[in-house]
Amino acid sequence: MEYCSTKQISTFILALIECWKHEPFEILTQCAPCKEFEVKAIKAAHCQKTGYFDRVNCSKSSTTVLRPCPSPKESRRHEFYLFYAFNLILLIISYSVTVQRKSVLER
Repeated sequence: MEYCSTKQISTFILALIECWKHEPFEILTQCAPCKEFEVKAIKAAHCQKTGYFDRVNCSKSSTTVLRPCPSPKESRRHEFYLFYAFNLILLIISYSVTVQRKSVLER
């Protein structure tokens, strides 16, 4: 009979919990909000970072696990800053073209 060390067992459990990192997966539920009980009472690991989670089904191990996902508010904020940066660049380009065109016309 072969015995496993505690380190091998904890590595195996961690591999099952984080199976989406090393095997194909399918997202069953995308960015669902955690319940207040999960966040405050049991302090679930998948709810601690953002308060939202994905339910993921890993193909090879056939396990369904929960993983943290960025909150929808954070991803919207990122999209807004990209939009803002794009408009700022467009403003600078438009201004420089206008100034250049004006100087050409005044000659």
